[in-house]
Amino acid sequence: MALGLQDFAGCWSLRREITGPDRTPMGCLTGRAAFVLEGTTLIYCEDGCLMINDRSMAASQTHTWRQDGARIHVTFGDGRPFHCFDASVHTPRARHRCAPDLYVVSYDFGRWPRWETEWEVIGPKKDYRMRSTYRRLHPADQ
Repeated sequence: MALGLQDFAGCWSLRREITGPDRTPMGCLTGRAAFVLEGTTLIYCEDGCLMINDRSMAASQTHTWRQDGARIHVTFGDGRPFHCFDASVHTPRARHRCAPDLYVVSYDFGRWPRWETEWEVIGPKKDYRMRSTYRRLHPADQ
């Protein structure tokens, strides 16, 4: 199953669990992710409520996705390169170095249209995991 940008277009519920290196819970985010197709570019915007240490705060981020064959290139909202993954496989992996730390992502498209990402963040400044689950929202829920 090769996914294209149009497969992601629309609104998704988002739940992200954040755990420490020993898998102890550190926080969670609940919210929505919207993928808006603009020509050959997909704009990803997420908004949610982040809970860490019994504190609640608004959280948001934006990325841009562009496809080149089976590969999807993801950039930060400001255009800096983030990572790239192969959308033709069920469990692609990618990396992003943010010196001195390393971010490694595993995508899981095996239960499409529900899908997940798991980020492992390793380095002298950071050491945690984030597992995000996306479920497509029906138009009535958007």
